[in-house]
Amino acid sequence: MLQKCKKICLFTKILKNENIPTEEEALDIIAKSADGSARDGLSLLDQSIVLSNGDIKTDVVKILLHLNKVT
Repeated sequence: MLQKCKKICLFTKILKNENIPTEEEALDIIAKSADGSARDGLSLLDQSIVLSNGDIKTDVVKILLHLNKVT
């Protein structure tokens, strides 16, 4: 199990290697949602990349994780 900051560093390194832009808040949400599991975090990261068309946005991550508020 990885701490949130270590997961964010891992995700950032992967995204930089793949030249995938992202919002920091989106990575923070993914890391928190992974609940200590690097494998779960990588799965969420992969899903976020696909849903965001290669540019990870916070609003898309919130939709993926059902965190968006309905008004």
